Amino acid sequence: MLAEPEDSMLTRQHQTGGHRANGPALAPESEVPMREHPKRRIRLERGIYYRSLSGGKRRYEITFLDSSGRRRWQVVDGGLEGARRALRYVHGRKDRGERVDPTKIRMDEFASAWLLAQTHLRPGTRAKYEYAIRRWIKPTMGRLRVQELTEEHVLGLITAMRRPTKQKPEGLAPWTIHGVLIPLGRILRHAARRGLIPSSPMSRLERGERPSIVQAERRILTTMEVTRLIAATIDTYRPAVTTAAYTGLRLGELLGLRWRDIDFDGNFVRMRGQIDRRTRERVPTKTPKAVRDVPMIRQLRTVLLEHRAASPFKAPDDPVFAAGSGRPLHPTNVGTRGVRAAAEDAGLDVEGEPPLTMHTLRRTFASHLILDLRLDPVQVSRVMGHAKVSITLDIYADLFDQARNADTIRNALADSAFGNALETLGRTGSHSKRSGADEKVAPLQVKRA
Repeated sequence: MLAEPEDSMLTRQHQTGGHRANGPALAPESEVPMREHPKRRIRLERGIYYRSLSGGKRRYEITFLDSSGRRRWQVVDGGLEGARRALRYVHGRKDRGERVDPTKIRMDEFASAWLLAQTHLRPGTRAKYEYAIRRWIKPTMGRLRVQELTEEHVLGLITAMRRPTKQKPEGLAPWTIHGVLIPLGRILRHAARRGLIPSSPMSRLERGERPSIVQAERRILTTMEVTRLIAATIDTYRPAVTTAAYTGLRLGELLGLRWRDIDFDGNFVRMRGQIDRRTRERVPTKTPKAVRDVPMIRQLRTVLLEHRAASPFKAPDDPVFAAGSGRPLHPTNVGTRGVRAAAEDAGLDVEGEPPLTMHTLRRTFASHLILDLRLDPVQVSRVMGHAKVSITLDIYADLFDQARNADTIRNALADSAFGNALETLGRTGSHSKRSGADEKVAPLQVKRA
């Protein structure tokens, strides 16, 4: 272990026999209180040091020999236990024969290299990650070395996103902040797997330090509201809105339909791809489970047959819902000129209720499967195209509870003495000794104050 250098003043004192050069003699060492320089490393135990900071805080550092025999110093977070953990991690890698060679790579370089390697991302996801890295991650921590990153830097990023601006007086919404933290978390986990950092700083954030996601109230349309919405939709978007309401497809899936995907013989809407919302190009489905066959009711079949007969684009690979150019309708137009305009014209925008959107139609369709058809979570998950059944339960837990509780209450009431009383009355009511015609009912006497 390399010893720390002695304080320069004490060294000069020793060299001058306890006197300052050209100055008065110093008092004996025992009479002079020792004052630690705030930047001096203080040894705690083998390989672990700290520096005193303002406010009584400490910054911990570990020291070790890398694979080339050079002594390295590394700032770590997590207090003394974090320093011990980091040192054990380094020694463990050396014991396993792995090369320990600290790097000076900066966060901006590392994040760009990581994103370049993510060739599996869908175009929309890649665009979101690119924006998060360019707009937030690089400006706040891009010039830092990856090995210097701590949870304090992550908290600094969150604070910057929460800071009010002229465009966002309340700062970014929790969902937006969460969207930035997703790629950051993946980048930091990748750095940990490569051994650049002991663990991801994001894993050490406390619950209150993360953005709190409050699930907004979700609206479900009644049957009458669905019919009013479809009736108020203009002809250009009515077939698309109708299909969304009666299949529960996502907007990208809806606009990705080709005529070959509509099975008029088997009465299925076969989901095999979707469009990217930015490019309107056909891309694979969101997940492999999104490839599915959605049952098509006969009323929807009639609507689509009439739509195909009137459309100039009816080849097998033509989009079902095409604009005048032959390309799929623009997603924004379907949502605004289609659904939002129809909701306003039909008077479906209710004060205190969430705004009606395309996703409202998907949730309404799911509620019909759960509450009316009583399908179980596995069946609902397959129809809706969720990657896992747990996603279905998380999203529609309230609806499944409503359906289950309704059955439980209904059955319990029927089996109770209260319910049996009605059944007994039904069997004995015809044997009443006096008919209703002969019964004289005294008028109700109302006492007035």
